[in-house]
Amino acid sequence: GDHVKVKSGTHIDETGTVTKFDGKETTFLSDLTMKEVTVFSKVLRENVGSGLATATGFNTHDLVMMCNQRAAVIYNIEREGCWVLDEEGNSQLVAPSLLLPLRNTSSVWINQEGHEIRKGDTMKEVEGAYPRSGQVIQTYQSGVVFLYDRDISETKGVWYASPSRLTPLTPHHIGTSVRDSLDKMNPARNMQLMASRGNGLTPTPHVALSGRTKDYLKGRHVVVVKGPFKSYRGIIKETLADDKAYVELHTTNRNETFPLALLKEKE
Repeated sequence: GDHVKVKSGTHIDETGTVTKFDGKETTFLSDLTMKEVTVFSKVLRENVGSGLATATGFNTHDLVMMCNQRAAVIYNIEREGCWVLDEEGNSQLVAPSLLLPLRNTSSVWINQEGHEIRKGDTMKEVEGAYPRSGQVIQTYQSGVVFLYDRDISETKGVWYASPSRLTPLTPHHIGTSVRDSLDKMNPARNMQLMASRGNGLTPTPHVALSGRTKDYLKGRHVVVVKGPFKSYRGIIKETLADDKAYVELHTTNRNETFPLALLKEKE
């Protein structure tokens, strides 16, 4: 039950809660990966921040909401408060009373290659003079991904990026790429939402069946591939005239209308 930190070796600076101790080796549940890690007991020390974490009600790498309605991740806990990095890149010391926990979030974002980004994935930047890499520790619905790299000294290794700037190093949760067209669907539903391959196909989502009209795109899970809502996921509620669709966005709980050319199916 003790909260410990690794002093050296492969898992240096990793923290977690001890689940098993047999003298020479200790197994702990990692705060970062939520998986059990076994190391030599001699490379462990008690995490001095654990007492403060108990007192504040927060732990490092927790996702929180600040009073200015910005999401942030805690990267250090001191007696004076919690050091956080917010979704706009600001680092500041905040009193615990001014933070609200954002727990059990399960936001999933799409990177530039159309693959899902989830907590625990290892990603790297695709832009910049010195691209960073790290493990995803939190995602948030505003479209920001928080990552951790123990080799980065600033903000205790925590940094952030938009999904479009990231690509997987070890993609554990690769889903169906948004580049996969809808031509893999069965014939009754073989309609593209986007003429991205230059084939100029026009969607015909409504088909008359025995006097009734069937909307074959209704209920499809899609991702927006261009515009201000790029990478947002949702479900088609209805297809409209002029090749448009009425989409319920998962991340904002809002309904928006999009041209079908801006949508790709996401299984």
